[in-house]
Order: sequence, then C-alpha cells, then structure tokens
Amino acid sequence: MSNFSEYTVKRLPIAEVGRWRARLAESARQGQKRHKLLKLTTMGGKKTYVIGLGHELGQDIVQIDYDVRQELGELLVGERVSLKVEPANWFEANRWYLCHRDPYVWIPARLSAISLFVGIIGLLLAVYSIWPSSVAPDQPIPAVEFKQPKETPPDTQELPPPQPAQMRPGPWQEPPSRLFGPCSYAWPASYCPPRPVR
Repeated sequence: MSNFSEYTVKRLPIAEVGRWRARLAESARQGQKRHKLLKLTTMGGKKTYVIGLGHELGQDIVQIDYDVRQELGELLVGERVSLKVEPANWFEANRWYLCHRDPYVWIPARLSAISLFVGIIGLLLAVYSIWPSSVAPDQPIPAVEFKQPKETPPDTQELPPPQPAQMRPGPWQEPPSRLFGPCSYAWPASYCPPRPVR
C-alpha cells in the first residue's frame, strides 16, 4: 500500500469537474470501495485528498480534474506520474471535510460538528441533573429552619382628636338678623348677634 505506481493523467468527465474526484481502476484503489476518501501522494511529496471512483480505461490510468492536478504539482494531461494511493485515516478524513474550500463540503460538515457539540452538552446537563446528591440515602435530610420575623410594637403615640370639618355657611345658615331683620326668639341665641347695651 506504500508503493508508488506509474499512472497516465487523463481528464475527468465534464459532469464531475470541480468535485474533487479521481477515477482509478479497482486494483489501483488498494481494495477500497467507491466513494471512499483517498490520499494521493507524488514522489516529490505533493499530496491531496480525493473521492475515489472507478473506470474501465486501464490499470495505469488516473482521471483527475484541474484542481487536483494543481495540488499534485501542476500535472499536465497525458503526463506520466508516480503516485502512491492509500486510504485516508479517520483524522485526515474529518479534517478534509471540515477544512475543505468547497462550500458544498465544509458547510454540511461544520453544521454536523456543531450539532454534535450541542448534543454532547445537552447529554452532560441531563446526566448532571439526575446525578445523586452528596447526601447518603440512609442519612436524614436536615430540616430547614425558618425564622419568624420579629413583631414590631404598635405605635403608642396618640393621634390628635379629629377636628370638625370647617365648612362655609350657606345662605340658610346665616343669622336671622341678616335674613329677617331683628333677631327673634324663635332662633337660637348662637345665631343672634349680641344686643347693644343701652
């Protein structure tokens, strides 16, 4: 799996250009199934990751698009190149999906990572909420003591007696001397003005 093999570079079908795919014969994929992430490495140390597919053009043919050829050292169509084909490990595959420059790849991958992170936090909070407390089951739970508020003594200060309402007298309450002339015996003395002393 670590050996280099000679391949002739061919173009990808137009419908697959820009999708980071490479078509190799099944034997060249080192037994990997289709749509698996593969790592291609050149003799000069250039490497890239592609989705592996198959073809029926021959054992020494590799079909890659322009972007993959640029990643492998500006390869030309029809050029012979030595490549090492091996499957990407778990860490390389996840890094490729999360850090890929194609938005059709990194957007779903990052949304999935965020959902996984939020789910882990929710699981930890759920476990923490049902986790038994530090009080042993055979130990009685201490009672909570409630303190009664102190009663404040009532205010002993005496209030002044209520004063009668001060109302302005109406015309019916005027002294009879103003209404009917001289004060009559029929009216109370409080309504009669004092008589002058002769």
